[in-house]
Amino acid sequence: MRWTWVITVSLFFAPALALGCAVCGTGPERSRAAYISMTALLSLLPLTMLGALVWLFVRRLRRLEPKEGPPPREVVSEPSGP
Repeated sequence: MRWTWVITVSLFFAPALALGCAVCGTGPERSRAAYISMTALLSLLPLTMLGALVWLFVRRLRRLEPKEGPPPREVVSEPSGP
């Protein structure tokens, strides 16, 4: 129990040993640009995917619509009789 406490306190006072990502260890200007570019990428990616799905759906609906013009006429045969 004592060693757990010592390890926890030492990690608390030594954050440079526990950097979690490669971007955190770079200079502040470089890391700022990385954060901004990744935020833009992760924000625009779902919007782009939804836009592509809507575009494909509309395109599919336009292909399935009937062509302009009068509806086809039904041929009705007259009953034959005396």
